[in-house]
Amino acid sequence: MLDFNNVLFRAICAMPELSYRGKPTGGLCGFVKQFFSYINRYKPSAIVVVTDQSPYLRNMLYEDYKRFRSRVRDPDKLRTIQLTRQYCSEFLEMVGVSLLSSEGYEADDWIATICAKYSNSGGVFESIVVVSNDSDLFQIFQYGDHVYLHRGGGGVGLYGLWEFKRDYPAVHPVSWPQVMALTGGHNGLPGIKGIGIKRAIKIVGDGEAIKCYQRDEEFQQWVRLTMLPFDDTLYNGVELSEVRFDEDLISNHLLKYGIRNIRVSKY
Repeated sequence: MLDFNNVLFRAICAMPELSYRGKPTGGLCGFVKQFFSYINRYKPSAIVVVTDQSPYLRNMLYEDYKRFRSRVRDPDKLRTIQLTRQYCSEFLEMVGVSLLSSEGYEADDWIATICAKYSNSGGVFESIVVVSNDSDLFQIFQYGDHVYLHRGGGGVGLYGLWEFKRDYPAVHPVSWPQVMALTGGHNGLPGIKGIGIKRAIKIVGDGEAIKCYQRDEEFQQWVRLTMLPFDDTLYNGVELSEVRFDEDLISNHLLKYGIRNIRVSKY
């Protein structure tokens, strides 16, 4: 599974100046390269790309949820993002890969839903690999040791339940939303002043210490906002795409944007 926005924004940042006939093509080029690099590395039997669709349901519970995230105000940068999103969506449609979204839900909701659904599917997949750096997703490790995050940077690579237990032995993935609620996470939640990640893990790991916070209705609301998925609405909307690519079709499509020499999966 690929988090569409996560991959897209990293692609734009990697080649911001690349263009072809007045079109900003760096993001598309970077996106396609990443897309096939993951496929050639993991050789998946199915692939899905997921994305956010606002307005978020979580804003009904907490008005300031994600409200204070920085917004792009430069018109040229905004145009580049909008066009890149369009180009990448067209590319995914052309290769027949599902781009899942539903109003009110975030990519992380889709990811958690798919992990939950296919972890109980009788071994349909040997493993599930999620391309994302989002620490909120640590809670998907509750679905087993065959669920992994592909975390870029620093040569981290695959990160799963074993690595999580090594780094955070005092807390279970199911309790990770409480850790995020205490710290505030990165989605605009206030958290508890003075509590960082290490202290939060210690509090959550201590069954008695966390009880005083669990009695607080506001804290319970923060936990609710951090839990994945938000609800079970998406469970029956999951569509996974088999991986079958037509190299000539893809090459001809990318030539319209001046993009050549992409290593397309051959299997």
